[in-house]
Amino acid sequence: GFVGTFVQKAEDLGNSQVFLVIPLMISWLVAYMAPAIENEALLGFVRVFPLTSPFSVPADVIVGNVNIVMALISMVLLLVVTVVMILATGYMYKKRVFR
Repeated sequence: GFVGTFVQKAEDLGNSQVFLVIPLMISWLVAYMAPAIENEALLGFVRVFPLTSPFSVPADVIVGNVNIVMALISMVLLLVVTVVMILATGYMYKKRVFR
């Protein structure tokens, strides 16, 4: 996706994925460790932030830690960020391909 727009050669594509994988790994670790820390501010952030919410909100809904309204707010934010990233990726590809 977006990270791939900055790659000049196909051989370099694998190396560029580090910029996607590392933030996702950190997001998973934060979402995994946040309940153990028992900090309500951190838990609120994890439940709303688009990189961590997919890892924490579904389990929180099943367990009952989050109500449906909070889950819907989290989902809407995630959807908005996804649409923005899709549009940004399309814009970058157009700039790179059709220059």
